[in-house]
Amino acid sequence: MKHSLLFLCACLVLHTSYAQKYASVLEPSITHSNRLSTTTSANKTYNLETFELPSQPSSTALDTTLNKNAIYFDAGAFAILEAVASASLNYERMLAQNKKKNLKFGLRTGIGVYGFYYWGGGSYEVVGAPLTAVVLAGKRSLKFELNVGAALGSATEVNGDDDNGNAEDETGFGAFPIAEIGIRKEKKHFMWRIRAGTTGLGFSLGATF
Repeated sequence: MKHSLLFLCACLVLHTSYAQKYASVLEPSITHSNRLSTTTSANKTYNLETFELPSQPSSTALDTTLNKNAIYFDAGAFAILEAVASASLNYERMLAQNKKKNLKFGLRTGIGVYGFYYWGGGSYEVVGAPLTAVVLAGKRSLKFELNVGAALGSATEVNGDDDNGNAEDETGFGAFPIAEIGIRKEKKHFMWRIRAGTTGLGFSLGATF
């Protein structure tokens, strides 16, 4: 019995000394691992706090690298059953665009003369300002164009000769319908367009900025 107790005591002493030895060896490794974990977590937190997503431009905002303004001279004419003619100096401003669908939207105004001329001797002329909505479609510099609106101003209507051979005319405020489709080419600060519509077959030359 006495020998058994001595053996148990010796085992306990050895076990305690080995446990202390291994604890002293493992403690620096565990501490170093905790420090690395803390540093990595801190770095991750720092990166997440300072990381910023790049701002995405609005799909309807106008691209600032494109020319927003255009000034151009336009003239057109056409005749079959009756004649139509127009001549105008125009200013155009792009206001918005849809980049996904490659569309640009703007407004056009200016000063011009627009008229219908009848073979019987009558005519209808408007001297005034065109006011139209402009839509440009296309990804490249060559674009499809749509213009819809009216020219508003002083209108003169001549109804032809009366029984005495005198022309009858009426003057007042009037409107001339404008509906045009065509193509437009823009290169740097130069533009031209070909169009057809209620103002005849026409051609335009101008500048963009």
